[in-house]
Amino acid sequence: WNALFIGTMHFMDRYNYDLSRIQRCCIHYATPDGKLIPFCTYNSGPVYREKVWSAHRK
Repeated sequence: WNALFIGTMHFMDRYNYDLSRIQRCCIHYATPDGKLIPFCTYNSGPVYREKVWSAHRK
């Protein structure tokens, strides 16, 4: 399968984090251990991305 996903959404960081927008997020990252993390949360600060990367380094 070849696929290209292009997603656009309101930019959020730790200064304009919107919890109601996170709760409505319909795009998720699946981590290697099976957890689903909303796209908006995964990329909005040094929390999830770094934890996932450090936990699953080869």
